[in-house]
Amino acid sequence: MIKSDKIAKKTLSFILIFLLTAIFCWSFCNDNIYVGDDLTFHLNRIAGLANAFEERQILPKIYPYANYGFGYATPLFYCDVFLYPFAILYHFGMPAVICFKLMIFVYTLIGDLIVFYCANLVFKNKRISIIAVILYLFANYHMQNVYLRSALGEVLAITWVPLIIYAFYKIFVLKKDSWILLGLSFSLLVMSHLISTLLYAIVFFVLIIIYTVVFYKNDKKYIKDMYITIVKGTILALFLCAWYLFPMLEQMGDQTFWLSINKRYNDINSTRQSINNLLQIFSCVDLTMFNSIKNTSAGIMVILLCIIYIFVKKNSFVNSFVVITVVCYLLIFGIMPILPKIDIIQFLFRFYIIIVPFTVVIGIYSINELGHKCLTLIMLIIISIFCLSNMFLFNRVISNDGEFYLDNDASINTINNVKSHLYNLDYNHDELGGAEYLPYTELMNYEIEQGHIYTIDKFDAKIEYTDSFSRYFSKIEFEYNDDEDRKILFPLSYYKGYNAYEIVDNELIKIPLYNYELYKMVYINAESGIHTYMVKYEGTKIQSISLLISSMSWLLLFILLVYRRKKYGKDCSISALL
Repeated sequence: MIKSDKIAKKTLSFILIFLLTAIFCWSFCNDNIYVGDDLTFHLNRIAGLANAFEERQILPKIYPYANYGFGYATPLFYCDVFLYPFAILYHFGMPAVICFKLMIFVYTLIGDLIVFYCANLVFKNKRISIIAVILYLFANYHMQNVYLRSALGEVLAITWVPLIIYAFYKIFVLKKDSWILLGLSFSLLVMSHLISTLLYAIVFFVLIIIYTVVFYKNDKKYIKDMYITIVKGTILALFLCAWYLFPMLEQMGDQTFWLSINKRYNDINSTRQSINNLLQIFSCVDLTMFNSIKNTSAGIMVILLCIIYIFVKKNSFVNSFVVITVVCYLLIFGIMPILPKIDIIQFLFRFYIIIVPFTVVIGIYSINELGHKCLTLIMLIIISIFCLSNMFLFNRVISNDGEFYLDNDASINTINNVKSHLYNLDYNHDELGGAEYLPYTELMNYEIEQGHIYTIDKFDAKIEYTDSFSRYFSKIEFEYNDDEDRKILFPLSYYKGYNAYEIVDNELIKIPLYNYELYKMVYINAESGIHTYMVKYEGTKIQSISLLISSMSWLLLFILLVYRRKKYGKDCSISALL
């Protein structure tokens, strides 16, 4: 009977969280979708991944048909692993926009369940946990990421951040050796959004300093155990996401990308916000007056709940969150100067990825300290305010604003219908977004030069070579028939991992392949006479070794968790396993 009661309560909690998530995503039921900053880029990721399946690639590194056929290494720089189920649905005919909406719903629901689970483990109170879900789910910044910016990376990050915070709690407060939880949660964050990972790595470093120097300075045994936990967790995280992280770092070290010179076009100081944003009630205003960079916020409700903390019993762990939150706000408002190199985060409002979860923790701690008599009333007020905010968003943003995606019918052709001229380049903005990982050159017109093979004269000028070539995804076969040796330039943006072969009697003989630095394109030295050449993206040794490391790490982690389950019994909680 007791067991059935527990199952009934868990089922009820799940239904309630599911309904809250459905309310949050209600605006997606509209036929149209607002074309947010990154929407077309992420739709193209879905389409590109599905396209790679046709080449029987399980873990593609290049989307060969992207950017007018020059190819773009989207999977090398933006981990696609969480897109797989929805790319499969797209492959079997589901419209890309529906796949995107479904993906947002699924990962938002997973994040809400994680928030509820972690909050319930700490506070042992389901009502407090539901309040945490509501605060986290309907925070202004989260809603803006979903509906206005289409910032899939940060939406995915916000799914796993509660696990990281719970890992911090177990390590710094409970003094547990939670290296598995630490490593697993950070690896999930790495595979979701690298900028969020960087910010939480900085936060983790700050917390380590605080607890080493302030709270546990006299407990040398704990400090030693803490550092052992941190080292083990860090190694685990690196091994679990090595298959994605190390190949990306390899590419970054091989050549210069537009990301490295973004300062020329993006001044992070110009994204400072007004302190009035602290009082912003709704998630957005009318789009004709809306600027997603200037008007982001955590929302007034979480701010008001944090004020309650002044009047309740203080907690050292929460105190550290308060300090970090205040520092983040000072950075966002431009009161405190940013550290060198931190401009890699592009926008100061990205600090909200720290502020929102931390203020939720501060808020629910404060509510819990007030006592249970206030909980029901506070919960009703919070639900009412956030539902009103969501309905405001539904009425003012989504309706009649998806002109490119009417009736949710987005295919590759309708996704790729907008050009943009940035960085003095003509590239496909819909597919590449800001083109941060396009090899750096200001000499390319990708639209005009698509599908053409060139030779290079002695002045490094491109001369079109008229012979045709055959192409299958990243593989290009080309017959060279000329009286002199020439450099042959292929319509492929260079990324490390391309290989070239000469085909002789149906055998492949590997030949040198080069990066033509001036244009950042693939080229080979063709010999005079009649020769058949093939160029194809096959990857690098680091990609293969990294995949092996990660595969073995995930397998060993699974075996370890199964062993722990048997050791501690079937009733052992997930938290105890991690």
